[in-house]
Amino acid sequence: MNAFDDVRAAVDQAKHQLEAADSVAQNMARLLKGRLRHVYDTAALAALKHELRDFNIQTGRWKKLGE
Repeated sequence: MNAFDDVRAAVDQAKHQLEAADSVAQNMARLLKGRLRHVYDTAALAALKHELRDFNIQTGRWKKLGE
């Protein structure tokens, strides 16, 4: 294997890990629904709220960067 094959393999592994993380996030969102009132970490809740400001519930889409 040469250096490019190593990089290609690392990128493929990173893509796989990101897809797995996205799947976990999808499942966690379903689990968290209705349970957030039991979270006492105000910094975590504030960060979630800040992140969700970029989501438009009417269109079901996220704002693009720079909007």
